[in-house]
Amino acid sequence: MLAQLRTEQKNAIAERDSLNLALKEASRSFDENNISNISPLIASIEAIEISRTQIKLNLAEAERNSAIANKFIDIGSKLDVKTALISKLKRAIKIVQDGLLGLDDVIAELTVLLNTHMQRSGLQNVSDVYFDKRFIAHFRGISYYVTSSGGVRTITSIAMFMARLQYLLSKAGNLPTFLMVDTPGQNIGRHRGQDDTSEVSDPKLYENIFKQIIQVTSEAKLAGRKCQVIVVDNDMPDSLIDGENFHLVKRFSKQGGEFDKGLINDA
Repeated sequence: MLAQLRTEQKNAIAERDSLNLALKEASRSFDENNISNISPLIASIEAIEISRTQIKLNLAEAERNSAIANKFIDIGSKLDVKTALISKLKRAIKIVQDGLLGLDDVIAELTVLLNTHMQRSGLQNVSDVYFDKRFIAHFRGISYYVTSSGGVRTITSIAMFMARLQYLLSKAGNLPTFLMVDTPGQNIGRHRGQDDTSEVSDPKLYENIFKQIIQVTSEAKLAGRKCQVIVVDNDMPDSLIDGENFHLVKRFSKQGGEFDKGLINDA
């Protein structure tokens, strides 16, 4: 009986050892098979991660290069604008340098223009017309500021500023080619009465003011020079034709009707 138990025990131990050996063999075989199957997967994952990292680096570099390229384009555009501006300034400087005149030469040219306007004004006895070195107009040898006649002073004033405008349209200068005239007919008789003998009551004088303005602006247009003359007055000269040689911004009437009624009552 005891021998039988020992025999069974030996058989059980042998079977256990056999099973353990088989289990170890199975475990070894499983590990070897899994390692051989998992290794390529791990390698693929590692390769993908490396590729993704490289793609991120390449994308970041591409974005940086794109930003740099855009900056270069922006700088190039600004450079083109600045180059054009510099060229324009150089041309302007050359015009100024080529046209540089001394004070006496400037006054002489202004005097010629002033004399032309005064000759065309319609005033009688046009003489001793000139600009002094303070650029003040003189008519009949009398300064514009001390002329006693309001009409003569008005005509001389307009001729003085028209001469300056005309000079600036043909020469380089640092003044705007812009002139605003307020009520040029204030001291000039728009309609002469039968007993009116004043030399500035001739309606032609009023018309001549606007004819000279039209002539200067027309010459500027033909020469491609920009200028603007704004006139505010209580009357409308016959020489002006809306849409042809001037633009009427606003017209008022004391009675209203066709035009808006003015703010100043008829006293």
